[in-house]
Amino acid sequence: MPVIGLGDVGVFVGLVTAPVGRDRVTLVQEAVRPLFDRRRTNLEASISAPLDDGLYVPHIYSIFSDWDLLVVAALDGATFALRDFNAFNGFVSDPEKDHGFQHQSLFGFVPLLPSNRECPGAPPPDALTAVKTFLATAEQLPILTMTQLKLNPVLMMRGGFDFLRWVQLWLNYKVATAGAVPCSFLQLQSMGWNEITLLIASKSFAESMSVLDQFREESVNSLFAGWPSHAQAAAALHWVDSVFDHSTRNCHLFDAAWTTAGFRFELFERWIQENERERIAVEAGAVGLNISHKDRVVKLSAIGKPIAPPDEKDRCHFTSLWTSRPGHLGSLLDPRGQPEVRLTLGKFDFIHPEFAMREMSSREVIAEFVAKACGATIRDHALKTYSLLGQFLPYGRPLPPVAGDHYYYHREMILPLFRISSKDRESIRNSCRKLALPDTVTTRLLGVISNYNDGIDDRLLYADFVDLAGFVDRLAEDIRLRDCSKRDAFVEQLDEALRRWGHAYANRIHTSPRFSQERDVNPLFRGAVQQVATALTGAYDILCQAPFHRPAPWEEQLGIPPMLATISGTADVMSDRFALELSPRDAFHPESFATVVGHEVGHVYYENFYRMETWIEYCLPESPLSFEDVPPPLRELSMEIGRDRRVRVNLTKRLLREVAADVFNLAVMFGFDARLFLDAYWFNFLQSRSALASGSELLPNDGPEHVRPVESMTVLLRLCLAVCLSRPATGVAIWGDWLESVHHLPFLSAEVAASFQRPMSNPYLNYLVSSYANMANSAFEAAYETQDVNATTARLSMRVEVKRALIQRGEVPLFNPNDESQLTFVSTLCRAYLTLLLPLPDPGGRRKKIWLVRESDGNRRRPTPGSSFADFLADPFGGTFSWKPETRREYFKWRAATLSALWDVSLKRRCARVELRKEKRRVEDAS
Repeated sequence: MPVIGLGDVGVFVGLVTAPVGRDRVTLVQEAVRPLFDRRRTNLEASISAPLDDGLYVPHIYSIFSDWDLLVVAALDGATFALRDFNAFNGFVSDPEKDHGFQHQSLFGFVPLLPSNRECPGAPPPDALTAVKTFLATAEQLPILTMTQLKLNPVLMMRGGFDFLRWVQLWLNYKVATAGAVPCSFLQLQSMGWNEITLLIASKSFAESMSVLDQFREESVNSLFAGWPSHAQAAAALHWVDSVFDHSTRNCHLFDAAWTTAGFRFELFERWIQENERERIAVEAGAVGLNISHKDRVVKLSAIGKPIAPPDEKDRCHFTSLWTSRPGHLGSLLDPRGQPEVRLTLGKFDFIHPEFAMREMSSREVIAEFVAKACGATIRDHALKTYSLLGQFLPYGRPLPPVAGDHYYYHREMILPLFRISSKDRESIRNSCRKLALPDTVTTRLLGVISNYNDGIDDRLLYADFVDLAGFVDRLAEDIRLRDCSKRDAFVEQLDEALRRWGHAYANRIHTSPRFSQERDVNPLFRGAVQQVATALTGAYDILCQAPFHRPAPWEEQLGIPPMLATISGTADVMSDRFALELSPRDAFHPESFATVVGHEVGHVYYENFYRMETWIEYCLPESPLSFEDVPPPLRELSMEIGRDRRVRVNLTKRLLREVAADVFNLAVMFGFDARLFLDAYWFNFLQSRSALASGSELLPNDGPEHVRPVESMTVLLRLCLAVCLSRPATGVAIWGDWLESVHHLPFLSAEVAASFQRPMSNPYLNYLVSSYANMANSAFEAAYETQDVNATTARLSMRVEVKRALIQRGEVPLFNPNDESQLTFVSTLCRAYLTLLLPLPDPGGRRKKIWLVRESDGNRRRPTPGSSFADFLADPFGGTFSWKPETRREYFKWRAATLSALWDVSLKRRCARVELRKEKRRVEDAS
């Protein structure tokens, strides 16, 4: 396979529904376009050079679907899709005008695929050039179709990211060689319920669909059929044979191909502008549409010259449904009283006979739609119009029949293994009754089981619900084995588990075909997250399971239950015995996940399953002292901030728990790389909510104004103890060097820095040193199944360098179970990504400033070229910020590669779980 990387920009696709009864042209001019203009203006005010002219420029289409508008734009970051594309964005909202609108954000990475017809593997252009070329070409073509392709879930589980790459290469060839159809196309690697989003610009709807008809019904065998390069065909054949068996090779590639079609909004906009006076005169007293069909076609063709002339092949069916204002239904009916008006029973009142299932050419459809949407009758009497395109394949050829083996793996393998039977459901209900659980809790639990079964039964989404199977099974098992002695505590835990399930369930159905127009209750994000949730759940569960090695992987009672990672509205990363909870910002910026996930796993490891409270009492192995007997000089540490202020930090049980989790993170995730651990933790802290200062706690102007002294000193103490206690031989020296290089904190004077050394020389700490050092080594040895810590850490460092080089080029490191363990892959991948963001200090030993400076009004201050600021800055109001345009694009590429790599290992882990369930069922049946 030729080397394929991910580009340094992404493509945003926004779907918008205009408010009922609102004019879409005004909506675009006063609400949609200003969102992009404002984002670009604000960004350029705080970076070192102007953005490329192809970024944050909206290309808008009027579409035939549940949605009214489709907006396409190239972005150099995910923040706009996460937050700024919002109907009520405070920067552009006009209090006198309410332009609220329903919307969804779809976001995709750009794979750098060969762009010519032969696909010989020649180096493709950079992503921004590819996107700009497509959008520029699309501007000359009136029609755009967006097709969301869902790859066969079983094939994705078995092939992982490799399978996606082969399909992308093959699809690129198929579209480029789809006959003499003049079209432009762009592939995106989606992050939602579908894996590929294909944008096609053409002169007619029939042309676009004739391209789609080339591959909709193909099987795996197609991946190595018809390639022009013998070497590439041989490589594809070898890979397919090594991954898929004969029966699988006959499965369809795609489980769904959802297409949304539309036309350039400029045609709509210009028609109104050039015909406003005539339209008003003609329609002033009209009840119906008095502009003739012929006039509409002629006028629209004159404006939109690229629209193809009528062609017997360019035919499609057009349907229009209208919802009337209360009491206005009679005004919308045909004034001639024709009886063929078709009333409906859904959310629309009727199908107007003038537009019901008419067969027309592409330009006629657009003309009808524009005239209808602009007509005074519709504007005055209709609340909503909903237009659909029917079958528009060349010559009206029907789709090929669906092969029987298309659903084989779902119906015959997935459902029997993962669906909870009615018998088991009744057993769970009876167990709830025996425990006398509150009726509300029982109802919620049974609802979870119903929703889970419903998800497993969904042929498009079932693979995403496979990740939730172990969680649901463990809930059911806990209820069966629980007694009534601690019912109240169990009810509280169960309630928390059900809440976590709700977040995980929402992540998997959000923006899917089930709820295509659902608005997210989380105001931070209205986009698709399925693949990100899969990637982070798999990685988190890998880390949680690593220290627990079981005789058989399905014997989950010997270890910890399967863990989840959910994306919700939390302010900071949190975890409990059920799940890791992240905000959308943390989920789409891997540096936060990579830094703190090991810490949260440490809590799971020690507190929930090794009873941390008990461990704390006996953390002084050389002394009979309990924690309460630890002398005050050790429990209360005093450190100076400035001349007149003192901060007192108490060495409490809570602090020791945090240090224990830090030690686990340093050992297992960072492989005892203390310098990277310190850099990453401090950078993450500067972005956290707990770092924000207020009122009198603000520091002097020459420091990071948002940092709270008390909180920062507590974090520094934690880091100091974690490094110095876990690595007694070198920890103190590493800590001193790192603290000296962090020169951008004014309260870290020489005296304050020295105060960290005094606790480390306290003889009472000797009681803790051996305990924490042993704990760190034990966690590392258990996780990596080794007795030679030094040799293993050296091997891990080499793998970090290999992955770092790949990520830097935008290539996705792929998991190979024959080469490394899942834990090794995830930990070294996260470290490799962090080393790109947090480079070592310059030869002088001084580090550049890593906080983002803001003005008194809250706006970002632009760092000047050649200043002492690093390329990447910590911003608690918006995450990692890069102020150099070229660095911003590099950062985007690294994130895309890292998230894709986590997704790859999670998919392969999912496949392994399916195989383990099959083996478990075989053993049970045999016994």
